[in-house]
Amino acid sequence: MKRFAFRLERLLQLRERAERTQAAELGAAMRAEETQRQSLELAEEALERAAGQGAHAANEPLTAGTLQSMEIAKQAMATRVEAEAEALTAATEKRGVEQAVWQDKRRDRRAVEKLKEKRLETWREDVSRDEQKTIDGLAQNRRPNEESV
Repeated sequence: MKRFAFRLERLLQLRERAERTQAAELGAAMRAEETQRQSLELAEEALERAAGQGAHAANEPLTAGTLQSMEIAKQAMATRVEAEAEALTAATEKRGVEQAVWQDKRRDRRAVEKLKEKRLETWREDVSRDEQKTIDGLAQNRRPNEESV
């Protein structure tokens, strides 16, 4: 009896490797997105603190230079929040692209796996059929010998 040999085994291995590589890239993109989300939250908190300091300082007499410095700091924080939001949007888009590529690679690997499963099932049926023919042949060869005795 012949062993099962799947001629596309190398292709299946390459697709599995490509899927694992893409999964790693997707994981990195997801981590980058999460890091960017945390950076945005920190920037928003800093902006809120800067705005709160300005409101709190309104009760106290301050020099024009101090007020101007506080306003520049708030504007800088607002600019940082905008930059972090843009970076988060870019990271989210990159994650989406990486996820789509990963899904494609997963689908490609799964298609070859299904083909392997079908061919294995066909091979098993053929082996079973051949074994049954062999058994039937042996049974037919035994009967004439038993009848002549």
